[in-house]
Amino acid sequence: LDASGNSTLLTMDEDNAGTRVLPEARGNAINAAFDIGKGSLFVLNRGRGEIAEIKSDGNGLPNPSAPPARSAIQAFGINDPQGITFNSEDGRLFVLDAGNAQIVSVAPHPTLGFDANEAIRANKLERISLRGLGAGTFRGIAFDPSSGHLYIAQPDQKRLYELTQAGELVSTIDLTSFGINNLTAMTFAPSVDTTDDPNATSLYILD
Repeated sequence: LDASGNSTLLTMDEDNAGTRVLPEARGNAINAAFDIGKGSLFVLNRGRGEIAEIKSDGNGLPNPSAPPARSAIQAFGINDPQGITFNSEDGRLFVLDAGNAQIVSVAPHPTLGFDANEAIRANKLERISLRGLGAGTFRGIAFDPSSGHLYIAQPDQKRLYELTQAGELVSTIDLTSFGINNLTAMTFAPSVDTTDDPNATSLYILD
């Protein structure tokens, strides 16, 4: 995604698969993520205080012509969103709030989606503190479906953290040798190594 909302699509073989114009995601690539369970692309817009759901077309690609569904999120009190991701099993949303050094976790409502007032009323909201990881700027979050763990990055410290959904530190990865200069987004997806187990996933980082 670029600053104009143009989305470039790539196959797992690195072939160009065309483009889509997604105005909802304009200049906000870090806060866009695909929910496999719902088959929709979600974009969190702090300025509007909402998260928008863009449904897919028959090819499984975001359909910009379909009116997005919107959920109000002001009541979550998110200060500086720097990434979103989904639990592919139950559709739980995780928002990396760098401004408050926390992850905001929200279970969806069957009809109201991620409406903040409903989530708070129904006790579907959790906050996971990241202050124990030390000083630094957090950016990017991804959910690993094979382990159920979360990965968040501290680009200025060249570190990648693996956490449980309760916020417990599992491992720390040094990113120095990878030469990543501008981490813009990350996600888990199937491995491109044909010799891997078909169910194996890899972490993809957009630099």
